[in-house]
Amino acid sequence: MNFTRLVILCLAVTSFVLSTYYPADCAEPGKKVSSEEGSPSSKRSEALERRVQEYWNLKIHDDLAKAYAYEDPDSLKGVKLTDYIKKTGSGVRLLGAEVGNTEINGNDAKVTVILRYLWTFTSEAPEKGFKTPFFDFWTYRNNNWYHIYRSASKSTFETHLKDPAKK
Repeated sequence: MNFTRLVILCLAVTSFVLSTYYPADCAEPGKKVSSEEGSPSSKRSEALERRVQEYWNLKIHDDLAKAYAYEDPDSLKGVKLTDYIKKTGSGVRLLGAEVGNTEINGNDAKVTVILRYLWTFTSEAPEKGFKTPFFDFWTYRNNNWYHIYRSASKSTFETHLKDPAKK
């Protein structure tokens, strides 16, 4: 099998795995869970959407030191900033992120994020990159929303099939 076919096969398998283990409803970007405008829940929802977009913009611009501050400290136990930077985003160049549907349940939230990205290990890719929707989990504490960090080194079953919002 030549290298190009191998890369295409790897990309196809990876896309399948991402869509299987990062399932997401393909909600319209910016779609909100219903709440009355101006209500406390609406303000929290708007704050969540703003915080999610800020977080992903930092990751897109490779400002991982600032993105680290958005991570929930409890989910980062034992992960130093240097390790976080080393483990985050290798092999992928993020091009864009759209916040989709947000579901808030108490102090936990599940957000659909639609990422646009390119693989860095091959030149065989669509010009505008790949698009993959997935669930992103957040928690509210100390009057702010924090991303629930999931290490890439953990197994798929440990990190993606368990909903951290359901403690």
